[in-house]
Amino acid sequence: MALTAINKEPFLEELAKNETTLAEWREKQARERRSIESLTAQIQQLQSQLRNHRQSSSAASMMVRTLELVVRQQRADLFPVMTVPDDVLSIIFEAVRTDVPDVDADPAAPTVNYHMGGSVAVARVAAVSRRWRAVALRTPRIWSTINIPPLNQPGARLAKARAISWLEERVSRSGSAPLSISFLCVDEPKDKAYAAILRTLAKRTTSWQHLAAVCQRPFPELWKYLVGPLPALKSIVVSASSQNSTMNWDPWFHWPAEVDDKPRYLSLAPNLREVSLYSVPPMWLRGSRAACNWSSIQSFDIAFDWDVATELWATLACMISLTSLRLETSQPRIFIASPPTAHDQIELLLLRHLSLVGPFAPSLLISADASRPVVIAPSLRTVLVEKCLHSVPHLGVLLGGLQSVDTIEMYHSNLATIPDLVPSLRPALGVHTFIGDHMAVSGALLHALADTEDVMWPGLEHIEFRGVQLLGTASPRLAELVRARSRAIITLKDHLGLPSWVNLKSILVDDGSLVEECDRASIRAVAELDEQLFCKV
Repeated sequence: MALTAINKEPFLEELAKNETTLAEWREKQARERRSIESLTAQIQQLQSQLRNHRQSSSAASMMVRTLELVVRQQRADLFPVMTVPDDVLSIIFEAVRTDVPDVDADPAAPTVNYHMGGSVAVARVAAVSRRWRAVALRTPRIWSTINIPPLNQPGARLAKARAISWLEERVSRSGSAPLSISFLCVDEPKDKAYAAILRTLAKRTTSWQHLAAVCQRPFPELWKYLVGPLPALKSIVVSASSQNSTMNWDPWFHWPAEVDDKPRYLSLAPNLREVSLYSVPPMWLRGSRAACNWSSIQSFDIAFDWDVATELWATLACMISLTSLRLETSQPRIFIASPPTAHDQIELLLLRHLSLVGPFAPSLLISADASRPVVIAPSLRTVLVEKCLHSVPHLGVLLGGLQSVDTIEMYHSNLATIPDLVPSLRPALGVHTFIGDHMAVSGALLHALADTEDVMWPGLEHIEFRGVQLLGTASPRLAELVRARSRAIITLKDHLGLPSWVNLKSILVDDGSLVEECDRASIRAVAELDEQLFCKV
C-alpha cells in the first residue's frame, strides 16, 4: 500500500530525458563510426599510394645502379690495362708467380729449394673482374703449384675435406701444365686423406716437374711413385727432417720394407737435373745411383750423417755434369768414412759453385793425410763456407788448393783464433771478392789481407764485411778507435792498407757501430785512389 502511494511523475520525467539523451548518444556514435570508416579508407588509399611510390622508387634506384655499373664498366674499358688481350694477360699472370722459377726461360734459376718459403700464386680470384677471373681460370700454369700442408690439425676432418677438394680443383685447372708439388708430412702418412691426395696426383705423374717431400715418418705411398716414369721431373727434394738439417734427423724415418729389396727410384726420370737430399738413408743413394743417370745431374745438395758418407764418394764420382755442390754435415771426420785418396780423386770438371756447411764439412774434400784436395775442379769459381768452427786447417788446405776460385764467402764462422788459415789462402791468387758475414775478423786476418810487402790477393776488387765485429786483441789501436767512433772509416782504410790493392774498387762495411758517425768528408778522404767506398748503416 505504501509503494502505490509514491508519486511516479519525477521518475517518468527523468526517464523521458534519458531516452532523449540516449538517442543523441547513439546518433553521435553513428557519426563517429562513419568518420572512422572515412579516415580508414583515406589511410588505406594513402598506404596504397605509398606502396606504389616505394615500388617505383626501388625500381628507379635499381635502374640507377644498373646504369652506374654500365658507366663504370665503360669507363674502365677506357683504361689501357683493359685493352690487354687475353693471351697477353695470361702471360702476365704467369710472370707474376714467385713460387717456382721458370727453368725453361732461365736454366740457371735455382729450383731445388723452391718449396722452402717461397710465396705461391693466389688461389682466390673472386675479387677481380669477371674477365680477369675467366682468364686466370683458363691459364693452367698459375694453378700448377700444389703445396700439401700437414693435415693433422685442429678441425682435421674439415681441413682434409677442403684439402682434397682444393687439390682436385687445382689439378683440373692446371690442365697439362708441369706440376710443382711439395709435401710437408709431419703426421701419420697412412692417413686416408694422403692416400686420396696421392691418387689424384698419380693421374698426372708424367707432368711432375718439381717434387719436394719433407717427411718425419715413412711415406711408402709416395715413394712407390718415384719408380716412374717421371719424364718431366727436373728437381727433387727429399727430407727426413722438418728443419732440413742433419742436426734434426728423425730416427723414425726409414725406408719402406716392401721396397727395400730392389730400390729403383728415379730410374725413369731422364730430365732430372737437381737433387737435394736431407738425412735420407744410404739406400737412397745406393739404389738411385744404380738406376738413375747421375751423370746428368747439375746441382746436388746433401745434408747427411755418418751412415751415408760411404755412398757419397761413389755418387759424386758419377756426377760428371755437376756445376753446383752443397755438402752439409755435423759429424766429425772420425765418424765419417774416409774420402778418396789422392790416387783416386773425384773429377768435377764443370763444378763452379761449392758450398760447405757445418763445423766439419771442409774435411770431407781433402785427402786422408790432409795434404791436398781430393776434388779436381778446374772451373770452380765460388766457395761458400758456413758454420765452420773446427776444420780450419782442412779449410785452408781446401781453399789454398783451388787455384781457379775468384770469390770466397764465409758465413757465421769464427776466424778470430785461427791464424793458420791465412798462409793457406795465399795461393788463391785469382780471388777478387772476399765476403765475411757475422764473422769475428781478427787483426791477423786483416793484416794478412793487406800485407804491403806481399799482397795476398793482388787482384782483389771487392771486400765485404757484413755484420762483423772487429776484435781488438791483435790491434789495440783499431779497437780503441772503434770504441771512440772517431774517424773510423779512415782508420779502417789505414789499417787495411788500401794503397796495397791497386785494383780495389769497393768496400762494404755493414756494421752500425763502426760507420754510424761516418760523414761525407771521411768517405771522400778514403776514395783517394778513385775507389768506391760503400758504407751501409
